[in-house]
Amino acid sequence: MDCAAIRAPLLVMAVGNLLREDDGFGLAVLEHLRQVELPETVELFDAGTSIVDLMQVFDRRELLVVLDAVRGGQQPGSLYRFGPEQVQSGALPLDSLHQVGLLETLRLGELVDCRPQRTVVIGCEPERTGLAIGLSDPVRAAVPKAARLVLAELGCAAA
Repeated sequence: MDCAAIRAPLLVMAVGNLLREDDGFGLAVLEHLRQVELPETVELFDAGTSIVDLMQVFDRRELLVVLDAVRGGQQPGSLYRFGPEQVQSGALPLDSLHQVGLLETLRLGELVDCRPQRTVVIGCEPERTGLAIGLSDPVRAAVPKAARLVLAELGCAAA
């Protein structure tokens, strides 16, 4: 049986570490989305901080939405939406805490034909990424807005 044929075609994947303050942004958005009734075509997945081992998780998905803390030089809580190709080309001055792992994994996935059809990253400018639990106020306030962006990417009604 082909596993890719029986799993959801749309994957929302949170990257981050709850123990590093605003690096837990993606996980907070994922938890927000768990409160929303999503279609069966959507899977929510906590990737932790190791993306390289996840090629099989996002292989042949129609859409991969990655949630991550991203440094882009804006005010804390600012949201970004971009594709990996924009980062690779240098068109965006962004620095994800896990960007290298994501880009390398997507490139490797292309080489072995094990990749999503389309990837979108929704990131949030962190205020703090020290060793502590809990989001800063600006990042916490951005979580519902980011969830609405995800729902729009998925073609779902906003919650």
